[in-house]
Amino acid sequence: MRRLWAAFVRRCPRGPTMLVLALLVVPLNGLAVHDSSSISPIDETGWINQLIKGSRFEVVTPGELMVDESIREFCQRGHQLFSWPACPDHGRIDASDYVYKGVEISEHSPFYFLITGPIARALRSTPIDLPPNDSIVTWGRLLGSAWLLLGLYFTLRIGELLALSRRAMILAIGFLIVTPALWHASTIVNPDQTAIPSGAAMLLAGLSWEKSGRRLWLVGLVALLGAALDPTNAVAILLVLIYLGVRAAQRRWRSGDSESVQQAPRAGAQLVVVAMLVLAVYLASKGWDRFKDWLYEADVIKPSSRLRNIDHNPVAQVVTQHPPTIGRAFGFTTPFAMFPPFESWIPRDLYTAPYVAWAAASKLIAVGVIALATLGSRLRDRIGAITFATTITLLVSPTLIVLRDWLETSNYLEPAARYGLGTVPALAVIIAATTERWASARIVVTVGAVGLYLSALFSVF
Repeated sequence: MRRLWAAFVRRCPRGPTMLVLALLVVPLNGLAVHDSSSISPIDETGWINQLIKGSRFEVVTPGELMVDESIREFCQRGHQLFSWPACPDHGRIDASDYVYKGVEISEHSPFYFLITGPIARALRSTPIDLPPNDSIVTWGRLLGSAWLLLGLYFTLRIGELLALSRRAMILAIGFLIVTPALWHASTIVNPDQTAIPSGAAMLLAGLSWEKSGRRLWLVGLVALLGAALDPTNAVAILLVLIYLGVRAAQRRWRSGDSESVQQAPRAGAQLVVVAMLVLAVYLASKGWDRFKDWLYEADVIKPSSRLRNIDHNPVAQVVTQHPPTIGRAFGFTTPFAMFPPFESWIPRDLYTAPYVAWAAASKLIAVGVIALATLGSRLRDRIGAITFATTITLLVSPTLIVLRDWLETSNYLEPAARYGLGTVPALAVIIAATTERWASARIVVTVGAVGLYLSALFSVF
């Protein structure tokens, strides 16, 4: 056994660390998926339908009727907010009992669903039957842990690149994985599952290119893939853009660390990277719509009749009931909607007083750590640049999101903390670096991580 373990460590040096993280993530998320089977109000009705169609390599367009398999999932599971009728014993299910006129009104780039859906359907074909009734949705939810672990692997690579200890990175990650927004995103069907791997891969690619000057193309490729998976991954791209700007300013002022000054990429390469990142941000916002319109014009796919009249749709009215105003875009509370990206819907099956209390405490701890890191670094090195870029990204992104939707749809979309999940890998770096430097921060973060994780365990038992 010892020889096998030694061989494993030798061949997979990050294997033991990933095993520890898997033991923290998989059992807890699996129990959460089992305990909270009802459908989340975070748009999961639409995501489930797109997952099921994506599992057949089909793309959803607004106005289509929901497929029968989706409606069956709805009536078997129920909803966390609405009172839905149970599945009838005989006969066809009336889809309008569960969604407005039985049609799909949401729209999203299909790539997350085209990846997760077929894998979930393949897992469903195994002898393992997951409730309710051998559900593909349960498999899709469980795959959230796989997306998360992929992102955590990239996050560990970032820590190595910045010479942070594994112990500090495990502590920081352990603190973050059970915060409400990330925990909920990892245990329901939704494209936010791609935020951590996309954000971590984007930051890792940027840091690697900055250090070596090689694989410039990889920065653009990772940014484009992240933008394709979920438009809100543009927040992580913005973070890297700001980081590169801060590093350029550091070199200009000669206040950066000597290693980075000596290995500074050429100005032409920096401009190419910035152009690729800006293009990726644009594609995150407009790319799928433009591509879909081209498919329609080329007669590759047929546009369905779109549902425009939502006057009597109470679900759709939740999004559009607030008219856009200057105050909502630039109000005092708007910049702090994602700072930090922790707050989220907590399912009633997991809503316990200890978890809610520790979740609130974790937000205060994170704000304190970010403030301490900002004051302590003074933009002298890469950690300081990451701290500054993360802070600015989290503060300006809510206003940018409000303005984007205002200009495109004339509606007000309230920015949610989960839109900033792509910055969590950078937050892990900030927390790890701070706990390495200050013993007091290490003690506070350790207490917060243990308390939050144990309270989450209490919620699922």
